[in-house]
Amino acid sequence: MKTKYYLIYVFVALLSMNYSSHASPNHLDIYHQANIAYQEKNYEKAIELYNDLLKEGQFASELYFNLGNAYYKSGNIPRSILNYERALKMDPKDEEAQFNLKIATLKIVDKVDPVPQIFYKRWFDSLTNLLSSNDWSKLFIVLLWFSLIASLMYLFGYSVSLRKTGFVLSLAFLSLSLFSFLIASKSYSKTHLEESAIVMSPSVYVKSSPDLKGNDLFIIHEGIKVELLDELNDWKKIKLINGNVGWIMNKDIELI
Repeated sequence: MKTKYYLIYVFVALLSMNYSSHASPNHLDIYHQANIAYQEKNYEKAIELYNDLLKEGQFASELYFNLGNAYYKSGNIPRSILNYERALKMDPKDEEAQFNLKIATLKIVDKVDPVPQIFYKRWFDSLTNLLSSNDWSKLFIVLLWFSLIASLMYLFGYSVSLRKTGFVLSLAFLSLSLFSFLIASKSYSKTHLEESAIVMSPSVYVKSSPDLKGNDLFIIHEGIKVELLDELNDWKKIKLINGNVGWIMNKDIELI
């Protein structure tokens, strides 16, 4: 359970809303009631209350994390995975959500091995996950400012050695800022542009085309994560981490 950070989040959110009609004074009370219900092992009640907060626009990684825990305790593994994934989408560095997601994933039927990545892609992906896209963007701006300051040292330094130092530092900071910009772009794309979903139906035949008459390619089960590539009417084109591609209906999945 995560209470401290959510309380801070709600307080800041209420202030930023300037007491608008969207800022219900009951949000904290609802959250406390949900936590109490969870502690009393009334998981269905906790789920209902956490979802009420989400319906009122109170989005936070801690709220998704707690909801994932409640679903896990109630035995609803697909929805626990969905909410852990949503928590990590908002806060990729959340180690508790990462750990609980791994535990929940062990309980699903499908055990799919990812396609091996080239070492530099693995390295780049691991760097991307170190910070959020916002944090990488802030780092880019800071490094860019350092590069500018070093450039001023190069242009207006009172000695040759100082100008040489400024030149070297300006190039170094500029290179690092451009690199951080690339990582920020990748992180933003991964978080906001690339769409993924969790399968909610107990079992689904993945089709070769967006049609019930299409050939059955393979079967997947509830809880597995899929990448969304395309859509057509009531169908989504999906990709598994092992590279398998096919079509399933919208009703069988829920977006992260």
